[in-house]
Amino acid sequence: MPTERMEVRFAYDATGLYVGARMFSRDPKAIQAPLGRRDEVETQSENIIVSLDTFLDRRTAYSFGVSASGVRLDRFHPQDDETTFDMGFDPVWEVKTNIDEQGWTAEFWIPFFQLRFNEQATQACGLNVRRFTPTSASL
Repeated sequence: MPTERMEVRFAYDATGLYVGARMFSRDPKAIQAPLGRRDEVETQSENIIVSLDTFLDRRTAYSFGVSASGVRLDRFHPQDDETTFDMGFDPVWEVKTNIDEQGWTAEFWIPFFQLRFNEQATQACGLNVRRFTPTSASL
């Protein structure tokens, strides 16, 4: 069960998907936000990861994440397994973060040309959003 509140909003245009997230914190000064290497944010710092199942097959996914300090994470999951992913997947995308008196925010832009979709007139995809807070070890 999450210990802190989170709000996430989605929008899109012809170029890509926009994700805005607000991670509330009862103690913003306690937010863990160290700098680190790309793709290595999951255990040392607060982070959010947005995973898109663009084929809606419940097996594959593209994950885009960021720590509170702005360290990016991106992965392609070729099978239904949280521990198996393609570390060579380094798409072009943008994200900005900010820590403030309410917690922290993240704004993503994920270009559609970095994702693969089924050839269908109407697109649907699966979605998972995960926030990790190391001080409480909560997802």
